Amino acid sequence: MTENTLGADQLLQQWDSLYLGGVQAGTMLAGTIIADKPPNRGATKGILKKAWSDFGEAKIVEVKDKIFAITVSGATMAKRILDTGPWSVMGFSSSIQPWPSDLAIEEIQFHLIPFWIQAHGVPLKDMTTAKANLLGRFIGEVLQGEDPV
Repeated sequence: MTENTLGADQLLQQWDSLYLGGVQAGTMLAGTIIADKPPNRGATKGILKKAWSDFGEAKIVEVKDKIFAITVSGATMAKRILDTGPWSVMGFSSSIQPWPSDLAIEEIQFHLIPFWIQAHGVPLKDMTTAKANLLGRFIGEVLQGEDPV
């Protein structure tokens, strides 16, 4: 056995030990739970599967502490999950991202999460789309806005 073959065998053993061998039979997403310590993995998977059940079936495999490989039936389901988020699990925010085939799961940028922001007590004269976008840009990138009036 050559050194290259041994390396490939070790890689396949690690791949199988993560239960990822058959996970690519659909559209791939990756997710993480933003928490100091990982919440119960079984409950996390159950909560997300139930939340997404109207969209279709999802296979969720924990790859590392708080990082999950998610396989969904197709691009339509993936888009619905991404567009309907952010998702909360046991009070913790989660970041669900597309998993490009050319990246390792550790390379996915989980540090950005979309949030819906609502401001109360704003004077009527300041309730404009321009001011809403200004407030949003102060916090981060504005993905979408709505006419506040």
